[in-house]
Amino acid sequence: TQGNRMEIATLNWTTPAATKPRPVALPTALDPAHIGRRFLGGLLTLFGAGLLIALILRLELLFPEGRWLGADTCGRLISLHALLMVYFVAIPGLPALLTSFLLPTALGRPGLAFPRLHRLAWHLYAAGGALLLLSALWGGVKVSWTFTLAHSTAYAQGPVGLTVAAVLLVALSTLLNALNAVASIHIFRAAGRGSAALPVSAWALYAASLILLIATPVLAATLLLIMVERVFEVGWFAPTQGGNPDFLRQLFWFYATPALYALFLPALGVVADVAEDQSGRPLRGRRHVVMAMLAMIPLSFLLWGRHFMAASDALAFSLTASLLNHLVVVPVGVLLVLVAASLAGHRGDAGPARLYAWGFIAYTALGAVSGLALASGALSKLLHNTQFDVAHLHLLVGGGVLSAVLAGLYHHLPRLTQRQVPAAAGCAAARVFLAGVALTFLPLLALCLRGLPRRLHAYPAEYQVGHVLATAGATILLTGLVLAGLNLLRARRVQTVL
Repeated sequence: TQGNRMEIATLNWTTPAATKPRPVALPTALDPAHIGRRFLGGLLTLFGAGLLIALILRLELLFPEGRWLGADTCGRLISLHALLMVYFVAIPGLPALLTSFLLPTALGRPGLAFPRLHRLAWHLYAAGGALLLLSALWGGVKVSWTFTLAHSTAYAQGPVGLTVAAVLLVALSTLLNALNAVASIHIFRAAGRGSAALPVSAWALYAASLILLIATPVLAATLLLIMVERVFEVGWFAPTQGGNPDFLRQLFWFYATPALYALFLPALGVVADVAEDQSGRPLRGRRHVVMAMLAMIPLSFLLWGRHFMAASDALAFSLTASLLNHLVVVPVGVLLVLVAASLAGHRGDAGPARLYAWGFIAYTALGAVSGLALASGALSKLLHNTQFDVAHLHLLVGGGVLSAVLAGLYHHLPRLTQRQVPAAAGCAAARVFLAGVALTFLPLLALCLRGLPRRLHAYPAEYQVGHVLATAGATILLTGLVLAGLNLLRARRVQTVL
């Protein structure tokens, strides 16, 4: 743009526009959109596998005594579902897609700062997914996504080492994508321009990538320590070998807690872009939205103590952890209110993208409120390790983040393919999906109030009604996803006028 100077990767940071070399198109193998399509294919494959496992588990829980799966098989399927959805879909998925498809366009560049690292990130992701599926075919493990100590030590049965290697590879892939996103924004963003120089989703990607750059090496180091302990019987974590089991929990939650916020931020950025584009005006409080996103970077690293409140009797520790976890609600609330205000300012017909955006706000708010209950000292001891944990996480991820992904797909598809999704069919699929989310996870909140623990293969008959409702909701949710996918595929044959 005339009058602006672009930052380029040279020693002379302010090269005049007249002498600046023009961007050269990248080879297909290094094209971020080409790599992004590979990421999309891998994500959809692993996401489909995770959904299939979830449906099998929900059908098994229709009956209090179980019908088809034993307790051991059920535990291994629960672990496989958690590993797939958290490490291979939820945490790396949206940042990888935004880095591949949105960031080059937002920066006005043909590629990223490190295109070969981007390609390497895809190869690491594909190798990690293949190793995890291989470990499942080998019999699977019961480490869950938290790498439960009793199932991760040298005495655990199953291909634990293969599973740890798979998650380590995808962690390195996530780290490379985060490095690429941060470097590209710093190198190529227009000089002398403020927060308006980039879409909100790019700022959200920047904040999430900084979190992942700090947190992911801790996960990688933890996984390496688990592998060393298993191979060489070094007592890092196992008390039978002189280790400290609390060391593993501290390391893991130092990574996992900020990583969940890195999962939330890109989803909110996508919804903010939908609200801004459809309202035809800049996002209300746009600068405050960007500042709140950046404020969540340091805050997210102070919150892992919440996961130790149930096991601690120290009053000072519980009060400090509870206060910090309540403090993070301030920027989250600011973000949700400002985005909701922009969505409400659009007076046109509610299309599918807006319906999914409202679903993101509703389910994220509900997940945040349930998170406050888990962050309160007395309630944490009561609700810890119950179905409340399951409902809380799934409302945020399965309800909130997935709604944001669908909102972004419906909103950006016409621009990417010059095709339009039929509005009526898209709205019908959105209503089915959002209703399915409510019917699936709200009964789990009720079950926890009656004291039902999580990860049970069999349960007392008095809880059957809640599980039947959740299984019916899961079926409706899956139907809504299938309808949404069919609509997006059908859009290829429906011409739009842009």
